Parts: sequence; C-alpha cells; structure tokens
Amino acid sequence: MKKLIFIGLGALLAFALVTCDGIQDGNTVLGITNVEYSADAKSVTLYLEGGVPVTKTSRALASDLAKVGHDFFEVVLLADVTATSSITRASWEIGEAAGIKNVIRNVDYDSADPDNADGTNGAAVLFVGRKTDKALLAIGLLTHVDGVLGTEIISTTTKVTFTVAALVAGAATESTVLASSFITYDDPGMTTSDITTDIKDAVIDKKVFPTYKVPADDTIYATYQIGSTDITTGVPDVDNIDKYLIGVITESSPVSEFRIPRFPISGNQYKEIRSPWAEKTAVTVLNNSTVGTPFENPIEFRLVTVDGNDGFISLAFSVPVYAINDTATADNVNAITWYIKPGFGTNYYNIDDGKGSAGGALLLAVGDAMDDYIEIVVVNK
Repeated sequence: MKKLIFIGLGALLAFALVTCDGIQDGNTVLGITNVEYSADAKSVTLYLEGGVPVTKTSRALASDLAKVGHDFFEVVLLADVTATSSITRASWEIGEAAGIKNVIRNVDYDSADPDNADGTNGAAVLFVGRKTDKALLAIGLLTHVDGVLGTEIISTTTKVTFTVAALVAGAATESTVLASSFITYDDPGMTTSDITTDIKDAVIDKKVFPTYKVPADDTIYATYQIGSTDITTGVPDVDNIDKYLIGVITESSPVSEFRIPRFPISGNQYKEIRSPWAEKTAVTVLNNSTVGTPFENPIEFRLVTVDGNDGFISLAFSVPVYAINDTATADNVNAITWYIKPGFGTNYYNIDDGKGSAGGALLLAVGDAMDDYIEIVVVNK
C-alpha cells in the first residue's frame, strides 16, 4: 500500500493553522499573519515584503500537530541561475513567522527546475518536513499569486501560494504486489521483464508484515519508487512526481544499511525478530551519488547475499538533498540539508507493515528464512 511517507495519518496539513505575530490564549491565535496554512490541507500562503495581511484567528497550536508529523518549512526562489544574488531562501517552524524577504520581482517562477531560472523565468519550491531530522515529507509548487492562478511575481505582488503534495511510498502486501514501491530484479538492467519480486505476508507476534523473499548466494537488484499525491484530489500520483523532484538536488551520497528487524510494541518499546540475522548481506545504492544534480527516482540498489547466511534483515536508507540551489543568499542564509527516507525519527528503523504505518524499513527474508524459522508464520491465502 502506498502511504504518505513518514506520516501514517491521512492528511499532511490537517489543521487550519495560522502563524502570527500575535497573542496566543490557549484556544485561539490573534494577530497579523505572515504565513497561512489552508483548511483543506493543500496549500501554504506567504506574505511578501510590502504586503498588508489581514487579521486572522485560528485554532491554537496543539499537541495534535505532532501526530501529523510536519513542523518545519523551507521556501526557495531562484530568479537567475547565473546570478548568485538572485536567490531567496527562508525557513520557519509552525508557530513562527516565515520571514521571507528580498524576493526578486518581475519573474515568472513557473517551475521548480533551477535550470529554468534565466532572469525572466525562475524556479520556486516549498519543502515541508521535520525540524529534528529534516525528513522531507512533502513538496509545494508555486500556483497562485495574490490569490489568482499564476506564477509571475511582479512589483505589486503581496502574497504567493504554494500548493503542496505529500510524498508517497511504501511496501505492499502479498495481495497488492504491484503497488509496492520496492521492486526486486535479477538483472542490473532492472526492466519489467526482470522483475522477481516475491512478497509473502508473515505473522510476527500476531502482526502481519509484508516480507520480500530474496535468494541466498546471489546478486539482486532493486528500485524504490517515490511518488506524490495529486495536488487537487489527494490521490497518489506517480506519473507527475518529476515536476516536484526536479527541484530536489542531491547534496551528498546516499546512506543505506541493513539492521536487525524490529517493530514497535506498547510503552515506546521495540521487539526484534528472534531468528538468525543475515548479517553478511551487503547493499549498495547505485544512483543519486552525483552531487548537485536532481534527485534520481526511483532509488536503485544492489543487494549481495551470501551462501549459508539465511535469515531476516531490514533495509533502511536516506538520500541527503537540498532545495533548488546550495548557494547562500545575499544576506548569508544557507541551504538546508533535507533527507528523502522512508521513515522519520525512531520510526525510521521500524518495519513497514504495508498498511500505511509510520514504519520505514523493508523486511527481507534471505534464502530459506521463511521456511526454516518457526518464529515467522506465513499467512496462507
């Protein structure tokens, strides 16, 4: 099942929150807004210098927000890729003012592609995620200027709106193999004719987890596809993801690792699968290693298993990225390093249950692991 990456809840911006320089009384926030989050969970509006935002009231910031996952934003606008002084960058937490300033005017910021920026057309993108670990949860594109559909910021523009799409990905259950973001292949060409994905639903401690069977003593290739939600319907939309990811630039080489599989239990504790661990299995990320180029989707892997080292293992990974450009602004605001990864915080290492959970790690069974270890019960269809 494709899920909103890292979130596990059915919405990204689930509350009509307003960031204000005002007074919070515990129930409402009163003041003059600098940034507004739409009630329909689809857009973020920023007031530019010279704008005269209206007085707003909203629900107070509450602990409910933490359940949604996001709490940090970065907006980047680039007018001309050849002019280092033409980049605008601002970041803020929910509850803070955005503080966006020095936006270059009379430019049409009609895409997120930095190569699009030539002084007449520009690039703009909004990143939405977590402050603590900079997990990238969603991406926004500029869609409205002064409340009207369009992308050109002129001298009189007072506010701009970014329409936000959540990133989606995840494991699949045995009955929905084709919906999986993680696909395995037996050939480095990784074409559809080479697909070997074999998912079995396994019961572990009375919980069902999709488990990818991979052969022992072999080299296996795999891809992990990042998708997005359609910005109008909220439905997962893999085909249009490129228009968002064109503004996501690789900051450094990806990190991947195998771990002893674990899943959460009550009391903020975790339980590991009690079976041999396929510790000699090796993983390499094959792409997204060229710094300064757009994020390559899907992420490609090579897995090497070892004869006689059957067992269970979980795969976790992250790709460091930044928005559009890593050049500091004229007032010395530096780019922020974000991470594309299948889980955030402590959920990063938890097994993905294929049902939209916050767990991000993929559970692999090497060789005859599912047949040999009685702790794992395969669900019979």
